[in-house]
Amino acid sequence: MTTPTPSQVAPPESDGVAYDHGGVRWIDVREMTWTPTPGQDGHFHKVLERDADGAPVVFVEYLPPGVPASAFRRHHRSVREFFHILEGELPNTEFADEGDATGVALVAKRGWFADRRPGSVYGGSPARPSGPGAVVLRGRTGPGTWAADPGCGAETVELEPGDRTPARPSAPDTPGVILDRGGVTWFDTREMDWQEFRNAEPGHLRKVLCENPENGAPAVFLHQLPPGYGLGADLPVRCYHRTIGEYGYILESDILSAEWATAEAPAHHLHKRPDWFMARQPGSIHGADVGQVPARACLLLNWAPDIFGGVFGNWIGDANYEEETIVLG
Repeated sequence: MTTPTPSQVAPPESDGVAYDHGGVRWIDVREMTWTPTPGQDGHFHKVLERDADGAPVVFVEYLPPGVPASAFRRHHRSVREFFHILEGELPNTEFADEGDATGVALVAKRGWFADRRPGSVYGGSPARPSGPGAVVLRGRTGPGTWAADPGCGAETVELEPGDRTPARPSAPDTPGVILDRGGVTWFDTREMDWQEFRNAEPGHLRKVLCENPENGAPAVFLHQLPPGYGLGADLPVRCYHRTIGEYGYILESDILSAEWATAEAPAHHLHKRPDWFMARQPGSIHGADVGQVPARACLLLNWAPDIFGGVFGNWIGDANYEEETIVLG
């Protein structure tokens, strides 16, 4: 994904839409224009999804090279959010709590992922510059984490900046876990072990990044579709889900599949590529593109609209798949 240039910065947010029918929207994020982020000089964003009140809840953000104008330390009262580094590097300092003035220094790189819970204290300093800048995919449960958000002053608590040199993180005990303390977990997803996804589609793998604390269901995960995946004998050609929506962001390689605006409409075949984003609503009819077989494995990030609820049933192998998914043949 290219970083902003003057010719790419413009107000529209509807460009890049490749398909928007029947309850699903696919966006080629690379074709969207960058919008300046209010109150943050040099920062730009692309809004992919808004909540019912119009606040951005899924967006890609560009953070420029250089340093913050001043040191800061803050936390959010109720909003939970995740970050996935798409490009570049993001220096950050994580604090155990409000009383921690030292913190742990991180430089998040491409492929790193963070799950930040409410109350997690983080910060930055002019003493820790970003060399290349960063492009970050962000999802959040509500507004208030941006300076320009309505109600930001009520949601975001500004603290006195840390006054000591941050420590380095300790060596992780779990593969891929960089830091897990103070209400935030940082992963280097490239170092995590793949888990076999036990369903009717051999070769599918997952890396679970967040779980529903109530039932342990995967809430945010990386999903790898194997090279040469196609239509199996016992897989549906067309289906929809009764109550569950989902988001997806393609990180690597391609997906070849089809969408239907209605049950009676002809298939619309889509060749979905890296940096495409999907917002699928309940009732959206989709399925395999028969006869099309990709040559490379596809890597995508999946999560539910409530982000951390972990209520699924749209993947074969989910406990409630038969009740939630309607197969049309």
